[in-house]
Amino acid sequence: MNEIVTHKKCSSCGVDQLLSEFPADPRYKTGVRSNCKECYRINAYKYRKPKVEKEKKVSIKRVVDKAKQKIWKHASYLRHKATTLLNTKIYRKEHPEVSRKATAKWRENNYELSKEVQRQAESKRRASKRNSLGNITRKEWKLLLEKYDYKCLCCGRSDVNLQMDHVVPLFSGGEHRIENIQPLCKSCNCKKHVKTIDYRS
Repeated sequence: MNEIVTHKKCSSCGVDQLLSEFPADPRYKTGVRSNCKECYRINAYKYRKPKVEKEKKVSIKRVVDKAKQKIWKHASYLRHKATTLLNTKIYRKEHPEVSRKATAKWRENNYELSKEVQRQAESKRRASKRNSLGNITRKEWKLLLEKYDYKCLCCGRSDVNLQMDHVVPLFSGGEHRIENIQPLCKSCNCKKHVKTIDYRS
């Protein structure tokens, strides 16, 4: 009759221990590994540590390379901005159907941003119509919203879409600049209409 094995000597530390103290592995005769759980953990850590450090370095390098690539692409775009915009305009004119589909898909995937772009384009159009000076970028508008915690300066609500309101209306000769803008909800903006009211103070 075969003797039942209950103990085993660890090949790493040399201590005789119960089989339950060894990691299970069906490839071995006894059904457990040759080194105990503690030694196995230490050895695994020694093997894993340099690998983790290497992966970390690779990950950091990947992030840095991605940032460099982004900067390079933006710089390249600025250098060839006029040509790029002209080529885009020509392509859209020659392929109106493709352009319409691409625009519709972008609006669907960027609903909130597309609404904001439309509102800004409308403000710019009205300013241009009245020969008003100035221009407002999306970045300037976003910083202004952050400054006032995305709240309407008239009613104080933050659960509504905010609009650009000209403190001195374009109708009265106000400029289309960020210094003349305050965020208001649609309701408050309509109530203010063409009156000059500064809610920022």
